[in-house]
Amino acid sequence: MKKYIPIITAYLGAGFCSASTVSVGFFSSVETYSYQTGASSSSIVSYDGFDDVSGPMDGDPNAFNGEWTSGGESEYYGVKIKKEGEAYGDVDKIPYSDQYELWKRNQNGGFDSETKLLTARPVNATYTHVLHLKDEDAGDPNFTDVEVDITAPNVAFNTALPATPMFTVSGLDGGVWSTGHDGIGVFTFDPNSVDEFTVTMSVYNTSYQGSHYLYATTVGTINDAYEGLDQVASDIIDVDAGGVGLGLTELNQITLTFTKGLADNAGDGDATTYGFGNDSAFELEGEFVNAWLEDDATAATALGVDEVTKGFIYQTVTSFQLRAEVASVPEPSSVSLLGLGSLALLLRRKRA
Repeated sequence: MKKYIPIITAYLGAGFCSASTVSVGFFSSVETYSYQTGASSSSIVSYDGFDDVSGPMDGDPNAFNGEWTSGGESEYYGVKIKKEGEAYGDVDKIPYSDQYELWKRNQNGGFDSETKLLTARPVNATYTHVLHLKDEDAGDPNFTDVEVDITAPNVAFNTALPATPMFTVSGLDGGVWSTGHDGIGVFTFDPNSVDEFTVTMSVYNTSYQGSHYLYATTVGTINDAYEGLDQVASDIIDVDAGGVGLGLTELNQITLTFTKGLADNAGDGDATTYGFGNDSAFELEGEFVNAWLEDDATAATALGVDEVTKGFIYQTVTSFQLRAEVASVPEPSSVSLLGLGSLALLLRRKRA
């Protein structure tokens, strides 16, 4: 499974802070990741639990007065989980990742069942994010722990989890669905048979929402290795009390257009338009997110930032591949045989 960062954290910074505001976010989440394997079906391949923190870190001009430190047993960002009526477990240490710079992230490798996921990331539990910071103004030892508590909503997983996003391919009537590596769905089409087609992500459809939600579609090329092209995403939508339980389906249908002869990204800066050729290969991901978000003034004071947003997140991701493959042209002898074979079949039918 391709590794990626939960979309929710990528947009919280943009959605909740202005240019002059220094904001940090702490998020725990559970997720299902599935492959679309047909026009209207999906095969779940993993369940995942994530814990993230995002914000301006050391080296950023807006960074808080501390810094991430890598290496050493005592230098960590971690999460402690306390189930209702039980004591806190040990800190689940999460090493710093230079690859994502501003992110602290734990990908638990995927649970093979919903039960195992919810045992590790239970509903109605308290998640304490432990941030182990180096404080240049402190004495020796000059480390301090900042803790941020997040309470998972007391909502059943199968109720709070957003509906699985699905894709509809239009204008490729001759395309064929198959199953690729690791079970991913692959839609193969002949690029010579079409000049333009669209792919539409299904509308949001769930009976329960948190305080906020968002949705997004991500497109990447997979010719040699995965390389992200662009992403279409909603803003972080605030669901007021009157909106809880409403589908809001009219707001979030995303349609992408692929045009023959254009560059992969269509060269226009528009995240809804792409191009394809004879050997094009894309991977598409759709995601829906339910989030229970709130501010933590105490943590903001401790970190020396303007605001800290924290929350628990339910999210679903679905992916599939689009591959262009020029149909092979039969050799002349093969064409002759094909014609004779068809004629023989017709004669058999006539005699019957």
